[in-house]
Amino acid sequence: MEQRNTKPERKRFRQEDVYTAYFHRPLALEIVRLLWNTNITANQITLFRVILNIISLILFAQGTSFGFIAGFFVFQVHEILDSVDGMYARYKNQTSKRGAFYEYLFDGLFSTSYGLLGLSIAYGAYHATGDMLYIWMFIIVTVAQSMDREFYLFFHRDKICQTKELHNIDHDSEEFAQIFGVGFKRGVRNFLYTVAVWKNELLLWGVLFFFWGKEHGIDFIFWAFVVHALILNGFWIKRAFEGYQKAKRIDEENFEERDR
Repeated sequence: MEQRNTKPERKRFRQEDVYTAYFHRPLALEIVRLLWNTNITANQITLFRVILNIISLILFAQGTSFGFIAGFFVFQVHEILDSVDGMYARYKNQTSKRGAFYEYLFDGLFSTSYGLLGLSIAYGAYHATGDMLYIWMFIIVTVAQSMDREFYLFFHRDKICQTKELHNIDHDSEEFAQIFGVGFKRGVRNFLYTVAVWKNELLLWGVLFFFWGKEHGIDFIFWAFVVHALILNGFWIKRAFEGYQKAKRIDEENFEERDR
């Protein structure tokens, strides 16, 4: 595949939320521009960010103030590089199915609230306080995610089976989810969508302010897990309800055909 030689121009991003559009993606683009004339590949960037990801999980699991704060900032660097590798690959025509596979694999393992990220934070909070509640909250979130995935696979099986290849995600095509000035119903929907998209960040910020919050009677990690659990349980309940409505509609149509 022929590589593109022209360094990408700076541009404005219109994506799913304010943080991404005005900070996260522009910073990622600056890093792409900085690396442009090097021999670094997109997959090498992915490998480096995974190493940072693992370091952050180890820091979280320490359950100390230093570990939580340092882990937070290391993970934020990883998050920015998570945008850099894909952007770099697209601009340099280095996209590949292996790259997409690495993205899905490593993010699923190390960067989700129901994966090793959530487990390391729950264990760190347990290690700091001796309270098993954090482990139980992690289990609830993991079960809720499993339920959501199970219902999604069940009710969208035909659509999934038609997908024969991994998708290289292009965030540049995403729409900006406005919360204000778009009507109440759409604003609420976009707000909930933004919270769902950035629920990992909610957990991470809970980590950053955990010890400060405990001194002031607020358990930020616990409440971040609660929000996660509500979102994920809401997802699978919604999918189950939609599945029931679809089954009911099909039964009614079949009964009508039998009566003819």
